[in-house]
Amino acid sequence: MFNAGWGRLTRQLHPIDTLRQQQPRAGEAAVLIGLIERAGTVEVILTKRAAHMLQHPSEVAFPGGKFEPGDTDLIATALREAQEETHLSPDRAALLGALPARYTRAGVRVSAVVAQIAPGAALIPDPAELSAIFTAPITLFQPAGADRFDTIERQGVRYQIPAYRYDGYDIWGLTALLATEVASVFLGARR
Repeated sequence: MFNAGWGRLTRQLHPIDTLRQQQPRAGEAAVLIGLIERAGTVEVILTKRAAHMLQHPSEVAFPGGKFEPGDTDLIATALREAQEETHLSPDRAALLGALPARYTRAGVRVSAVVAQIAPGAALIPDPAELSAIFTAPITLFQPAGADRFDTIERQGVRYQIPAYRYDGYDIWGLTALLATEVASVFLGARR
């Protein structure tokens, strides 16, 4: 049922090898956008950061973090962070490609690695970093279904970013932007 969506993602994302060839710069980060097919739908895996975290407490995010010297590339960063935060075994993530790098409000360059997660993959939140792991249907992330639009400004340019509310979670900012971009490709809303 979802074969067309998986095919579109694979064709339209940047090839994984492109990201492997990039030399990460100090302070760069990577996230893993995990998609899992179950119960007749494709769902996006999201986390809620623990309230005691110094940066972005209680915010909804993708598993991810900053590049560390032991990481071979930003793909390794995304997979390591996902394993640390959610206990996702890297062999349960089939890498599909990457989105173009984006910047956070604080100016951190973030690469997003997109992966199909094997059904039945065990996901357990690390309480040192997360208060919850949850999934939301990929169909949620369409601008027409946004609960609001937040205005951000970057280098003098204003952007409207959709924000979503799902099952008591507020999904906004870069997380909402990346989820919307993946959903639009998967669902065929753009080429």
